[in-house]
Amino acid sequence: MEDNNLKWVEDLQRVHNELPVDQALKEKLRGQLLAEIQPPRKTKKNRLRLWGSITAVAATAAIILLVNFVAGPTVTHVNAAALQLQLQFNTSKMLGHDPSASAAIDGSVSYYAIPEQGIYRQQELSYTRLVNGNTTELALAPSGKQLAYIIENEIFVLDVASSESRLVAAAPKGTPLSSLSWASDESKIAYTKYDAATNMVMEADLRTGEQRFLAKGIEPSYISDGKQLLYEKYGTIVKLDLETKETTNWAEGRAPRVSPDGQYVLYVRTNGDMAMEDVWIADLDRQSEQQVTHNEAIDAWENGELKEGKQQPYFHVGNMTWSRDGQQIGIYQIIETNAVSSQFVRYTLSTEALEPADVVGKSIEALIYRDERYAHSFFSYDPGYLKGTSPRQVGYSIVDQSQDEQGRWIITANVDYAYQFPFYSVSTMRFVVTKHLQGEKGMQQERYLIDDMQGIDSTTITTWGDDEIVRTENDQLAEPIFKFADVPQDKGWVNDKFEHMVYREVDKQRQIWFLVQQHEEGNENSKRHRLLRYNWDEKTFQPLAEFARDGVSVMMIVNAAGNKAAITIEQEGKASEIAIVSWQEKGAGKNPTSSVVYLSELLQTAPYADLNTRLWKEDSLSFFVEWEDRDVFMEYHQ
Repeated sequence: MEDNNLKWVEDLQRVHNELPVDQALKEKLRGQLLAEIQPPRKTKKNRLRLWGSITAVAATAAIILLVNFVAGPTVTHVNAAALQLQLQFNTSKMLGHDPSASAAIDGSVSYYAIPEQGIYRQQELSYTRLVNGNTTELALAPSGKQLAYIIENEIFVLDVASSESRLVAAAPKGTPLSSLSWASDESKIAYTKYDAATNMVMEADLRTGEQRFLAKGIEPSYISDGKQLLYEKYGTIVKLDLETKETTNWAEGRAPRVSPDGQYVLYVRTNGDMAMEDVWIADLDRQSEQQVTHNEAIDAWENGELKEGKQQPYFHVGNMTWSRDGQQIGIYQIIETNAVSSQFVRYTLSTEALEPADVVGKSIEALIYRDERYAHSFFSYDPGYLKGTSPRQVGYSIVDQSQDEQGRWIITANVDYAYQFPFYSVSTMRFVVTKHLQGEKGMQQERYLIDDMQGIDSTTITTWGDDEIVRTENDQLAEPIFKFADVPQDKGWVNDKFEHMVYREVDKQRQIWFLVQQHEEGNENSKRHRLLRYNWDEKTFQPLAEFARDGVSVMMIVNAAGNKAAITIEQEGKASEIAIVSWQEKGAGKNPTSSVVYLSELLQTAPYADLNTRLWKEDSLSFFVEWEDRDVFMEYHQ
């Protein structure tokens, strides 16, 4: 069936592009086209929708979507093929299993449906369970004030503010439901009902309680005008006009997800004998599209055993979601090898490619977050194994950037490594970055990628025999720095041992921040941690702060300004702790004023299993917390 409205849009756009900018002539031609192609009863008022928050766009520079409805003034339309899809780091610290099956993203707030557990909300320093039960799917309303979710054969709507739920749809026991989609006015929810006879797209009217049959098929997704939706039927995505009931084949594929503004559609294509699945993003009007994920063949597994000589796709696509503001997409990738695991992979949509220094910085951040797959996405070649484990990457700084005579960008960066015992190393790396074309022919984009990476220098410091800090080369003593006996003693306290250390050059001065464990004179059970800084060049010590907490430090990272430290402490018989130590220096000969915050006292949640630092970015610390087998990344701002 011909889609007349789409033809009208295409014809009018063609006329617009070919004519000079003459407003009177444009209005005349538009009127003629409307009269010839669109019956008067279907003519709509001129409308221009600028979707999204200008404040949010300015703050994040994530995506600018100027939506072009041809019947209104002409504005720039960003085609799907022109979008820059920037992969984000994985939410699992070691690329492990993510037990959630469905997610919703609303700015800094995220919701997760975890089967057999319930629905969780992550917001700032809280991770709380909102709903108990076997929740398999959720969908956030356009306003962000309601959350629809499925428990077995029932659909509920949760009021986010009050945390009260109400039942809005149910099917006979044993009849699965899935694929929730909100209408833009939040009066209806479309869903899939998997009946024994046939699969059906249904609609729940939240005002009347009526359940309406819409079509035979699955995976419905409303278009933002509320008068149409897409759904899947036998491997074809179909557009349904909810007023006329007319249908039009939209594309081959499955699982359509329309963006909040109605501009774009996420969907899954399946290719080849292995049924290789990949996610694509397309314009709703099908003007352009681009591939989002890039699946690949791996050795095949069956019942936990390798199948010799056989191959299989690396992943299958699970649930997909748009963030409420349309600036992010989230995709579950289901991986079946010797075990079945799931990863929630996120992308940010942008209209601008990353600059060379940002490419290098994000590749290093990916390794700090333990996501080697993410790191590889910034290289034009296969760099091999990148992720450090012992030691591991804990920080970085961009030292220099310039272009050579060939126009290549040369980026120099310092990458910091640390162990769980007193050890710190700074490697100076040189990266070569150039522009590359990516994408299918006719829809290619320019993007900066790393072409080469070389180490050019390194400085490593560690303890030597527990009684001095030294510089080493190839694990051999290269230069003594200072002895344990040189460390100043505080009145009434005895220095016991070195703990962790951080090395950095500041204003061309080599600085070492280090921890010493102390006990009170005459009372070895009364212990504390003492933080000091040593000027390697001037050979002077500066006490910075002290704090009392049971346990042993296993990691310390210092922010770029050198006035805050995040220290991970292992406590016997307890979960680990992170101490945030801040200090303000008062000048030569004066001790700084300091303060300490313990993250365990700020977290708003049930008891956690693990807690560890990841990265300082200015005064913001990212860290992860493990709750009920799920790693949750959070940020602490001071």
